[in-house]
Amino acid sequence: MKKREELDKSKYFIGDFTHFDGNSQTFQLVTQLQIINDRFGLNLTYATLAALIKYPRPSYCNKEKNVWSKHGFFYSEADIVKEVWKETGLSENIRHPLTYIMEACDDIAYTILDAEDTIKKGLASINDLFYILEKFERDYHPEFKRRDEVSLIHSLVFTCKEKHKEYSDYDDKLTPYEVNDISMQMFRVEAMRCMINEVSSTFVKYHNDILNGKFHLKHKDIVSLSKVNLLSEALREFDFIFGYKNKEVLKLELEGYHYINNLMDMLWVGIYGNGNKENPQYSKTFFGDYAYKRLSENYRRVFENKDNNLPILYKEFQLLADAISGMTDSYLISLHNELKPLYDEQFEKKTALVIY
Repeated sequence: MKKREELDKSKYFIGDFTHFDGNSQTFQLVTQLQIINDRFGLNLTYATLAALIKYPRPSYCNKEKNVWSKHGFFYSEADIVKEVWKETGLSENIRHPLTYIMEACDDIAYTILDAEDTIKKGLASINDLFYILEKFERDYHPEFKRRDEVSLIHSLVFTCKEKHKEYSDYDDKLTPYEVNDISMQMFRVEAMRCMINEVSSTFVKYHNDILNGKFHLKHKDIVSLSKVNLLSEALREFDFIFGYKNKEVLKLELEGYHYINNLMDMLWVGIYGNGNKENPQYSKTFFGDYAYKRLSENYRRVFENKDNNLPILYKEFQLLADAISGMTDSYLISLHNELKPLYDEQFEKKTALVIY
């Protein structure tokens, strides 16, 4: 009967995993998983938590009410979010005003730093970046309504090209890689200055609608309304062409997919059934015990908490998601390589005995 009830509830939480989102994971991390001396995570203020909810809706919601493309919190934190909204006067679909600034900071940081990372790794040169920016400048020059955006790109490229030439002529002992690196650092500083200034002005311009909770009814974000919107689009284009679609990057993604899937299979052996050891399907194995003990103690403490009344299957899914999402690349590969021979040894033997 209990299992049937859990299956009925699953529609409310399955989206937490089929559409897993890092923003929701962050909210869970600071409210539940980062334990200091009580069960309230980092003990952040209501206002801070409200501003952290980038997409103020759960993974399960009425499509007609679905204003945001993603969810901003998990089923497990729904009660915390309700409390936060009550104390801050917010509700579903209504963002805290500072969330718009946080989102803009995200956009600025990622578009510029991904471009810098692409150049630092030698996947492209600063001249490739200038080429993409100038292409956008040419393509959109006839559009009168985007004149200010085009002008901003022109000014930025002109300034950075002058600096690039200066660095190239300054010392012939500098390698092309070093010149690229120095020029990109200068571009980062100039681009961030432009974007921060323009986004700040846009926030001030629309602050009445933002404070009244009406901004989202007409607009998506503040970057798209600012003079740096075209610059942001151009940087994304550069990141996509030279970064994300580079064959070496795609190869790394494929390898990462392999490691993550294998490790999830192995950790699941240790997790499944631990939420209810009376379950007849729970199969205790030496490998499962070891794999379970290799999970973060904080995560296991939350999972094993007797006051945690979430559905058992949900808790097991969430423990696996917490474990994987909380790992660095190097740690994930290291743990995978540690567990793989132990996993193969136990389960290959088991398979061999069945065949025999």
